[in-house]
Amino acid sequence: MTTGLQGLLAVLAVLEVLAVVALVPFLVRAVHGRVPAVALLMLARIAVGPSGLGWPQPNPAIDLLEKIGLGLILALIGLTIDQKTLGGTAGRLGFLGWLSTLGIGTLLAALLLLGDGLRPGPSWWPSAPRPSPPSW
Repeated sequence: MTTGLQGLLAVLAVLEVLAVVALVPFLVRAVHGRVPAVALLMLARIAVGPSGLGWPQPNPAIDLLEKIGLGLILALIGLTIDQKTLGGTAGRLGFLGWLSTLGIGTLLAALLLLGDGLRPGPSWWPSAPRPSPPSW
């Protein structure tokens, strides 16, 4: 593939992403604001991305836009949190949920570290190679 054609495909991929981002506010108005714009942005990313239609071909420009978009979405979520609810029941439940997720993840990681870890297939499967234990 020639360099000019690669550049054109990169520009088209960026235009596809920008078109999706530009259409999301209209979708928010179409559902009368019942679904947050952040949720629709994430759903559009899934629908158009590699898991869905696979439209934008991966390239460095798309990777940069993905990282900037994720940062903006997280900033938007942080700005929309009502700080008064964090001290009430919702805040306590959120903290307990976060703490339990951290505990379960830590426990599973410790169990995987103590055991054989993850295998590519069942242990009885003949073609599944057993990984060597880590040499720490």
